[in-house]
Amino acid sequence: MKLFRKRFIPNEIIDISKDEVIYRDENLIITKWLPIHPRDDIESRYVVDVF
Repeated sequence: MKLFRKRFIPNEIIDISKDEVIYRDENLIITKWLPIHPRDDIESRYVVDVF
């Protein structure tokens, strides 16, 4: 399955197909990912997308 996230700032479309889907229903997707460049100041790596 291919998943894409539309970002408005900056204006871009991101392929999130490699993200781990934690939860999905008809209105909501929650994903988890590993960062490309880990940072000590950012601990959370979850995204909630609402349709």
